[in-house]
Amino acid sequence: MSVQQKDRIEMSRQERDRLKVLHGVQPGQYSQAKATRLHSLTARQV
Repeated sequence: MSVQQKDRIEMSRQERDRLKVLHGVQPGQYSQAKATRLHSLTARQV
């Protein structure tokens, strides 16, 4: 098994979409409030 295959994590579409939004919050692309609205999360989850 190659290193790339070992380090692979399977995610659902919903999980991938949520991850994209969370990555957008870090550099300031989205505000925390907008991220919570996009994925029906609480501020603590973001």
